[in-house]
Amino acid sequence: MAAALGALFALTLCAATIPATSSEKEAGAATEEKTAVKEEKAAAKKASEKALTPEERAAETEKKQGREASAELEKQYKLVKDEAVNARVERIGKELAKLANETEVHAHYGSPKIAKFDYVFKVLDDKDVNALSMPGGFVYINKGLLDYVQSDDELAAVIAHEIAHISHHHMQSLLKEQSKLNNQIAVALLAAIVAKGSAGDVGNLMMGAQMVQIARLNGYSRQAEKDADMTAIAYLAMSKSNPVGILTFMERLARDEVARPAIEWGIYQTHPYPAERSRDILDELRKRNVPIDRRAVTQAAMAELKKSEKKPDIFEAWVGGAKMFEAAAVDGQSSEDRAKAIVEKLNTLLNSGISLRDIRRTSDPPTISARGELLLQVTEADASLSAPMTAADILREAYNALYRTLVEQDLQQVY
Repeated sequence: MAAALGALFALTLCAATIPATSSEKEAGAATEEKTAVKEEKAAAKKASEKALTPEERAAETEKKQGREASAELEKQYKLVKDEAVNARVERIGKELAKLANETEVHAHYGSPKIAKFDYVFKVLDDKDVNALSMPGGFVYINKGLLDYVQSDDELAAVIAHEIAHISHHHMQSLLKEQSKLNNQIAVALLAAIVAKGSAGDVGNLMMGAQMVQIARLNGYSRQAEKDADMTAIAYLAMSKSNPVGILTFMERLARDEVARPAIEWGIYQTHPYPAERSRDILDELRKRNVPIDRRAVTQAAMAELKKSEKKPDIFEAWVGGAKMFEAAAVDGQSSEDRAKAIVEKLNTLLNSGISLRDIRRTSDPPTISARGELLLQVTEADASLSAPMTAADILREAYNALYRTLVEQDLQQVY
């Protein structure tokens, strides 16, 4: 054994004393050069970090957090590769991101300090109606949300909301609040232990502290959501998009929520209810004197002119996908001219926000008017054209088609 160790020592010693070859010298020089380059890079990075302002350093931290979180998210979800879909989201997103990078908007929560992020917009292949954002400029829109919005204006509203979370540094504020609460809980528990509280008392204190933490953090989250809504309106008002899109989107969410089982989340409620958000959004739009034209940003029912499939030279007025009135030629006015006049008048009324209380129906003569203006009158020629229907039947059919359209329109605004 001793001889073997001696031989090993001799080999090691000999190896240490054998002169290096030229190739070994080159390899050593290369290693030294690589080490020097690494050291230079590390020194340069350190120097650049020292040169950064606190705000710039914070922005770099957000970018790093966002990159890491996005990489993790993209491991879990597939991305939509459709070029047209991605181009639509990016076109709308880039305009709003430019505004966020150039315009400071008052923050109700978080910080309004501008950090010029390179925003990235991607679409997740997920059917849920959802969108999310990561610090540093990463915005993700679910495919399900793209199917849910009824216009580019509504999509812009959602994107503006997510950009607001980033531009007002909401995640950083939430992390700070969480850190403060964790410290407070630690101090309270330490005090209980030092005071020799019973295991049950300490356990109850821990449970109570966790409940308080959840309630307070979710309260901050609700503040962040409200700030994102208000900031989104500010961005939309400066953009090409119609700010009313955020109202109609939220109202639809509120209406659809009614169809789901009601669950009272209590302290676990992280978002304000859509109905509450809708009211706040409407108030803000009115403060900004934004005209509330819901039809301009939704797939609202419109009146249409259609040619009869069964009767030559006869035209019909349709509304909300249903036939409203079949017009006969009367007093030199063609069927097409009469039906077209009804359609144009009705669309003007619908766009002006007409409601059921504006509609009047009379039986003698059989007419429908809106806001004191005659919309249509059923003539003997109309009754003859639609026989065996009577003038009263025709009037009822026209009124019912209009009634259903206006009820559906009103339901869009129930929240």
